[in-house]
Amino acid sequence: TGFSRVQVRAISQSIEQQVEEAWNRLPVRTAGKAEGIWILQDYGDVIVHILLPEERKFYNLEAFWGHAEQIEFQAS
Repeated sequence: TGFSRVQVRAISQSIEQQVEEAWNRLPVRTAGKAEGIWILQDYGDVIVHILLPEERKFYNLEAFWGHAEQIEFQAS
């Protein structure tokens, strides 16, 4: 969760850079960067969602994807 559009974009950029450095992978598809409200990064086997708090609460993705395996991501 980012608390402003600028922060959502910065989180997205940071994740993209760290994944590329650590695993030499770029997202297959990225959506929402221009708006900065909800950015989705699709890595094929992993999907990253970065949202503003209002969108996270409204869409309640945790309830929808709650059954899925959770993977911890450690920043380098």
